[in-house]
Amino acid sequence: MTDRIASSTPFIPSVAFGLKAVALAMKAKTARLVSGEAEALIEACQQLMPDDHEALAAVQGFAAATALDQPTAGRALHDFIITRGGQMANVARRTDEALRQQSPTHFDWQARKDCGHG
Repeated sequence: MTDRIASSTPFIPSVAFGLKAVALAMKAKTARLVSGEAEALIEACQQLMPDDHEALAAVQGFAAATALDQPTAGRALHDFIITRGGQMANVARRTDEALRQQSPTHFDWQARKDCGHG
């Protein structure tokens, strides 16, 4: 039996690409990209958004920059997504906000002397 929602939902290439781009931008911002992921994003852009030269340039710049500094490259791609507007800009903003709320920059144990801190 097929899933009614999945079978009736159209495939939207820009959304598929945008979700992948947001995910990899967030991953790069935390310096957790592994070899080949940025290149796979270039391939996804070429397949899903073949006429979007601006997105391709941004993704190619992202791939090149990740070799030097993943967090900076991730922020640049994230900013590009937000600047473009549309559906993915909202997703990118909400994802970034949710991650910031879930990851406090300071944990209680970091100030405890019995844990070797403080």
